[in-house]
Amino acid sequence: MIDINWRIFEIKHPKATDAFESLCYFLFCRKYGLKDGIRTDFNQVGLETEPVKYSDGKYYGFQAKFFDKNINYTNILDSITKALANYEKLDHIIIFINQAAQPSCISAKKIEAKCADKGVTVEW
Repeated sequence: MIDINWRIFEIKHPKATDAFESLCYFLFCRKYGLKDGIRTDFNQVGLETEPVKYSDGKYYGFQAKFFDKNINYTNILDSITKALANYEKLDHIIIFINQAAQPSCISAKKIEAKCADKGVTVEW
């Protein structure tokens, strides 16, 4: 796998956060076979787009976060909390971040536990 140099990404994309969200949008659409994309506005409450229903009957959503330095798990938790409160039909959340996630850290486990309480799985 190719390592992405985020400093070069920021040079090529002066609005790195927007570019990262677009990249994540395309990755999400590709993963779930959404050839026509998702007909929605970006930055819905807690998620980047409305959740989509996949062929397995479950609803999938994603959150994209671009951090300059350290991962701000509190920021992620805030978005995920809003998503859980606003989308009853949400079964799975993908969290895209531009750094290596540490799903074993206390903050990440808190996010996963909050999702599990609502029956939602998390993918980092």
